[in-house]
Amino acid sequence: MPAAGRSRNHVPSRQGLPVSESSAIQTAAESGLETRSRDPLQDVPLFATEGKASSSGVRRVQQKHRQRGEVLRLTNDMIRGVQALYRGSVQPTTDFGARVRPNSAAVPSPEIEGLRRELLDVAEDHHRRIDGNLCARAALQQLTKEGLAYNHVSRGDVVRAKVENIDLPATDSKVEISAVGGVAGDLIREWPKILRDPPPSPAEVAQTGSYGDPALRGKARIRLAVRMWIAGMLRGCRKTCPVGVDVFTVHKKTKDGVDLQRLIFDLRRVNLFFVQPWPCAVGSLSAMCGLDLSDRNLGRSAEQSSRPDGDAEWELVGLVGDVPDFFYRVLIPEEMTGWFWLQDVDPVELYEALLLEGIKAEELLVAEAVGVQVLCMGWSWAPWFAQELLQEVLMKGVPEFEPDGAMRHKHPPPDISPEHPVAYLEYIDDFGAVVVQPRESSMAASVQSRARDALRACGLDVHKEALGAVFELLGAESDLNRRLVLPKSEKFGVVICATRGVVMSGFASPHEVDVLLGHWTHYALLQRTLYSIMDEVYEFVRRPPSGPVAIPQGVRRELAMLVALAPLVRADLSLDWCPVVSMVDAGPQLGAVVYSEFKRADVAKEGRLGLVTGWEYGMPPSPVPEAWSNRGWRLGAQQQWRNQEHNNITEGRCVVMAVQRLSRCRKRRQCRMLVVTDSLVALGSFRKGRSSNQGLLYLSRRLAGLTMGYNIRVALRYVPSERNMADGPSRGAHYACVAKETLHKAARKSTTTP
Repeated sequence: MPAAGRSRNHVPSRQGLPVSESSAIQTAAESGLETRSRDPLQDVPLFATEGKASSSGVRRVQQKHRQRGEVLRLTNDMIRGVQALYRGSVQPTTDFGARVRPNSAAVPSPEIEGLRRELLDVAEDHHRRIDGNLCARAALQQLTKEGLAYNHVSRGDVVRAKVENIDLPATDSKVEISAVGGVAGDLIREWPKILRDPPPSPAEVAQTGSYGDPALRGKARIRLAVRMWIAGMLRGCRKTCPVGVDVFTVHKKTKDGVDLQRLIFDLRRVNLFFVQPWPCAVGSLSAMCGLDLSDRNLGRSAEQSSRPDGDAEWELVGLVGDVPDFFYRVLIPEEMTGWFWLQDVDPVELYEALLLEGIKAEELLVAEAVGVQVLCMGWSWAPWFAQELLQEVLMKGVPEFEPDGAMRHKHPPPDISPEHPVAYLEYIDDFGAVVVQPRESSMAASVQSRARDALRACGLDVHKEALGAVFELLGAESDLNRRLVLPKSEKFGVVICATRGVVMSGFASPHEVDVLLGHWTHYALLQRTLYSIMDEVYEFVRRPPSGPVAIPQGVRRELAMLVALAPLVRADLSLDWCPVVSMVDAGPQLGAVVYSEFKRADVAKEGRLGLVTGWEYGMPPSPVPEAWSNRGWRLGAQQQWRNQEHNNITEGRCVVMAVQRLSRCRKRRQCRMLVVTDSLVALGSFRKGRSSNQGLLYLSRRLAGLTMGYNIRVALRYVPSERNMADGPSRGAHYACVAKETLHKAARKSTTTP
């Protein structure tokens, strides 16, 4: 059997493409049936950008003329990028930014002109929101902070500690995890269960690095300990852990001209003595981007959706909040403090320093060390306890926060509608919700008030509250009036300018590209198909640290493609489900697509389960209902393989073929589309957005071109082979059915399985 993704018939690579496994696959695909008829997306022409300059002497008119030219350039780059991805490549046929001469002979059809105008509208919206005129080098330095002074650093950058500037709020109220209850409370009562048995060897501990700020030694360390004691963070303890905790600081924010610092505990060695934290389903931006806020789901008629938003019966309101000083308020058990004792802090010396402040802490006279009694930022289990604690408090105090309404990692997006009006998430110390409420109702304000009361009742607090149709959460901006989730404009503009500068110069350090890649990885949560673009860049950032080096051509192409498609980094929550469901399968000689039409509500119910990045913590994905196989499925397409390829590749081809088949009809664009397959490999790759296998990566890029060009969100569900109605056509049948050999194989398997 050939390796996954490799054709047995070698095909030379095309000019302009690297010699790779995907080149043979691409050439084989282009000679196949799936490209015999051209897709409308391939025929979208570019806008002419070469023309006469504005002859007006009015400055405002000249400015509008330049802005129009910039929008046309953005649109052309989007068209180039989408068409290149449709071919499975990151190299456009013409360079990004190249000028286009007018061509009066090229008159696109109304359908193609409509596609082009839709992309133009996206580019105009992007141009209004994003400032693309920043200095590229300054933008890159703003992200990486190399060579800049301390007062120009960003939040989270390591800085030289200054005890007086460390932000340690004196929180009077504390929260004991055990008192809150829930999963976190139960575990903290039996905390020895999370200790590693056997413990790490001394050699393993010695090999693990540890860092402490040299500025926090000697008297500075004692001054810091005094402030921490006053803030309620310390207590006397025994040295239970063989190694202590060191500290350093990062920049938090600049307030009233003072650079405030956040205290960080280096617990890399201490973490070795604890088992790995349990999986924790934190709030997910991907799940939020999968919310169904279509007119059908919100109970709006076609007439209401065409009116101004003020005439709608229901309105969408978002709310957000943040728990201040969360980690400083949460107490761990007293006997656990000995695992987090501070290095270079003598209890007696601290006792004498506290006396000078009028504080008599006699427990220090009999203590062996001084330990941290709150959740340490840096402890591997701290995020888990914080997440579970916040979930427990809010779900107990806010009745509208039902378990089925949570937006969490690796979980399908919740069903939100007038019958289920609240979808919410918690992320460590942040929380937010989207509420469907009757117009002029106070439901969202009541939910926010109950969340505030629940937090304060247990000793926590809330700040940075917001309530309205436009709000920021988890690094993204949600506009519920337009039902869009967009990147935060200010930071996104910096990332775009920095990336464009790296592409144009051709030189950057692996660290600089790694920082850019981290930002693009976050933004791709809004449009997961963008992950298919990033391939060679991963290998580049793994290089040993160095100064600026020449960036490989493949990496530059991928970064240029990200910049070109930046206007499409958005999640459209208004998309409704396509009523036509496709079921696909690949046989040794044929690939097949069968289809059936369902009620949109039924497709939405099952399709939501396919809008996840994987499946829940190692569990196999749930199949579609068994009754679906008894529906009236029809044969939609059959394709004969021109080359012998691995089954994973042909299964992926069938998924792309199903999306391509439906998207050629105007009614099947700008929607959510459900495709059912029996291939777990294709399911996982397309849900993730990319694959390390070059053949599946090529197909992921083709799917990305289709979905971004036509504004489609694809959901994939699993069906066992013995219920896959495309199985028969993939083996030569001319109607939807399951092949006899597949049924016999399943019957033998069921009899042999205990």
